[in-house]
Amino acid sequence: MKNKIILFLLLFLIVTPLTADVSFMTVSNEDSYNSVKDFTNTYEINLNKHKTSNIVKCQAVRLARNWFITAAHCVKDVCAGDCSFQARLMVGPDYEVDFTTTQAKKMSKKIFTFAKTKLETKQTLYDIALIYFDPKETKTIWKDNNNRILTESQFLTRVSSRAAYARALNGTNLPTILVIDSKMPLVLNRDLSIISIWSGKKELLKKETKFPVFYSSRLSNIITENFGVIKGISGSGVMTNTGELVGIVSAKADLVRKSGDEQEVTPLVYIAPFDNEIIDFILKHIPGISYITADGDYTRALRTPEKRQLINIEQVKMELK
Repeated sequence: MKNKIILFLLLFLIVTPLTADVSFMTVSNEDSYNSVKDFTNTYEINLNKHKTSNIVKCQAVRLARNWFITAAHCVKDVCAGDCSFQARLMVGPDYEVDFTTTQAKKMSKKIFTFAKTKLETKQTLYDIALIYFDPKETKTIWKDNNNRILTESQFLTRVSSRAAYARALNGTNLPTILVIDSKMPLVLNRDLSIISIWSGKKELLKKETKFPVFYSSRLSNIITENFGVIKGISGSGVMTNTGELVGIVSAKADLVRKSGDEQEVTPLVYIAPFDNEIIDFILKHIPGISYITADGDYTRALRTPEKRQLINIEQVKMELK
C-alpha cells in the first residue's frame, strides 16, 4: 500500500463585498472551551488589499489589548503592500461592532510574520503572523444588520450583554499559550476544540475521535484527523480542554490510502503550534505574554503503530513542494 496526500488547501477564502493590558485565565478543570460561549478571545477578521474589492476572510486570536495572532498565509498576499484590517468584535441579530483601521497605508507595517514561514512551498512550517492595531488609527464602528451606522448608545440598547461587549472591546479573558518544544515527535494528551465563525455565526468544533494528535518537530505542525475545519477559519485558535492555546489553524489535507481499486481517505487538519522560536518571536513584540511549557502531563511518546502513521504523513507532506 502506498500513502500519499492529495488536495492540499490553504484555509482562507477570497470574497467580494456582495456576498480579532494582558490578562489571562487560570484553568484547573478539564471542561474548558467546551461551548461557544467559552471562546471570547477569537474573532472573525477581514483583510482588504488597498484600492481593491477583494477581501480575505480569516480568524484571529487576541493575545493582548492591541494584538492579534493569525495564520501567516492569511496576510501574505493581501498585505504584501497596503491593506486594511477589520475585526468583528460582536455580531447579533440586529447589531454589529467592529474594529476597523483608518490608515490602510500604514497597516502593512503593523503585521509581523515569523521569518521562517515557508509560504513559497505547500509546507505550512511556522504559519504564524501577529497583527498590531493602533488605537489612534483604529475606529470602533457600530452598525445594524443593514450596514447602517449606529451610535454606541443605540448599539447598547440592542446588545444582550454589556459585560460581553466590554470584554470584546477591551480584550479580557485572554488565553495562556501552551509551548511544545521537542526534537522528537509526540502525541498530545488533550482534547481539542476550535470555534468556527462565519458571518458572525459561531459553531463549536470539538475533537471526539481516537485519532492521535501528533506534534511533528520535523514539520513544525500539530496534525490530527480533521474534525470540521473548513475554508475561511484559518487563524482560529486551537484550545485544549484544560484551557490553553496550543496552536493556530493552518491548513487541511486528505490522506489517501489505496489498496487495489479501493481507497480509504482520512481528512487531516494541520495546526501551527508554539515552540521556543515562536514564543520568542511573540515575546519580542508582546513582552509579558502568558505561556507555559508542556510537560509530561501534556504529551506522551508515540506507540509503534503511531510511529508508522506519522512517518507516512511526514514523508508525504515533505514531498508536497
